[in-house]
Amino acid sequence: MSRSLRLACSRVSLALVLLAVFSVLAPHARAEKIVLRINAGNPIEKEQPVSIKSDLPVGVGTNDIISLGGLELGYDVKNDTYYVHKELILGPKQIVQYNIEIEDIWTIPTEELIELQTHADRLLRFLEQEDTYETADIIHQNVSKLLRAIRTSQEDHSLTRPGVRPTDHIRAHDSNVETLKRVRIDLGRLENLVLATGQDTGGMLGHDSRAAKPERYKISPEDMKNTAVIRYSVQNTSPRHTRKIPLKRYLPPEIREHDVFSTGGLKMSTDQDRGLTYVHKQDVEVPPNETITFEITIRDKWNINEPRIRDLLGTSRDTLTRVSVRGKFTSIEDALRSIIEALEGVSREVGPEVVDEAYVAFYRDQANRLDDLETRLNRIIMALPQIEKTTRVGFKVKPPSAKTTWLIIYIIIGFLMAMSIVFFFRWYGRTRAESVEQADQGG
Repeated sequence: MSRSLRLACSRVSLALVLLAVFSVLAPHARAEKIVLRINAGNPIEKEQPVSIKSDLPVGVGTNDIISLGGLELGYDVKNDTYYVHKELILGPKQIVQYNIEIEDIWTIPTEELIELQTHADRLLRFLEQEDTYETADIIHQNVSKLLRAIRTSQEDHSLTRPGVRPTDHIRAHDSNVETLKRVRIDLGRLENLVLATGQDTGGMLGHDSRAAKPERYKISPEDMKNTAVIRYSVQNTSPRHTRKIPLKRYLPPEIREHDVFSTGGLKMSTDQDRGLTYVHKQDVEVPPNETITFEITIRDKWNINEPRIRDLLGTSRDTLTRVSVRGKFTSIEDALRSIIEALEGVSREVGPEVVDEAYVAFYRDQANRLDDLETRLNRIIMALPQIEKTTRVGFKVKPPSAKTTWLIIYIIIGFLMAMSIVFFFRWYGRTRAESVEQADQGG
C-alpha cells in the first residue's frame, strides 16, 4: 500500500536567514515554563524575504509546547526533534522577535521525589523483623542520600535563582535523571527483598537491571508490507539561468538500503560513520524558476506497533492471572491492571492517514510509550519467581532464616546429647546392678 511521505525538501533561494541565539527565561516564580526567544532581522536597506527555522531543545514534544508565538511547528524525521519555522518579508533594517513558551520539562516534580522516599521508607518497615534488614537499611540510606542530592541540585539550578543560566538548568537535569535511575534500581532491590518474605510491596516503583529490555520489532522487516514515498525537491529560483545543483539527502534512521524499493533516479549509499542511508546525485540540472522532485519508495517501518500491542496485552493478562491466584499482592495486581488499561488505550488510537512528518512522529511516540509500558511489565515479570517461590495458594510457605536453621540444628544436637546421657546412665546402672547380683550369688 503506497502513501506519500512529504519530508523536508531542499531549496535554493535568495531568502536570507538571520536567527539570533535562543535566550531562555523563567517568567514566573515557580518556573513552570520557559520562553525561547528567536530574533530575525534584515540587515540591508532593502526589503527581502527571510526564512526562520530553529530546532527546539531535545526532548520537547508537542504536549510540552504552550505557545508557538506565531511560528509554525515542524518535525525533523532524521534527528527525531521538533523545530519552529516561518517565511516572511522584512523591510529595511527590520527586526522581529518570536517567543515560544514551553513547559519546564527539565525539573523532576517534587511530588515524584516525595513518593519515592515514602515508598523506600515503607519497604524498610516491611523488613524490620527480617534477617535482611541490615542490607535493606544500607540500601534505604543510599536512596535517601540520592533523593536529597536531586532536590539540592534542582534548588541550586532553579531558573528562579539569580545567575542560573538555562544551559546550567538543563545540564543539571540530565545529571539528576541519571541519579534517579540509580534510585529506582535501589528501590527495585528493596522491593525484591520484601517480595522474598512473601509480603506485598505496596507499589512497584523500582527497576530491575536484570529485566529484559523493550523489544520494538515483533515482526521481521520482510513481513512489513506497507510502503511509503519520500519526496525530495530542488528548486532553481533564478529567472534566467539553468543551474546544476547537487543533492544529498539522508533517509530516516530506521531505513536501510534493503528497505528502499525505488530511488526515483537517484543513487543510494550508506554513511558508514553515521550508520545512515542516503540518496544523492552530483548535478541535478534545473531550468529557470523550476523545481525538480524525486520520489523514493521505502518500506513503512513506523506503523508496525499493532502486533506488539497484542503481544504485550496477552503477556500482561497472563501475568495478572499468575499474580492474582496468590491473593495477597494487591499493589502488583493494580500495577498490571494499569498497564493493561494503558495498552488498551494505545490500541484504540487512530494515527494519521497521510505518511508525512506527523505520521512518523505519531508512531515513534507510540513506540516510545510502549517501551515504557514494556519496561514496567518486564520488571514485574522479573519479580514473579520471588512471588511464586515464597507462597502457595492460600498458604504462606516461607523458608527458615539462617539463624533459625542453626537454632534447629543446635536443638537437635542437644536432644541427641541428652538422649545419649540418659542411655549411658541407664546402661551403667543396669551393668552395676548385674555385677552386684553376681557377687551375691557367688557369696
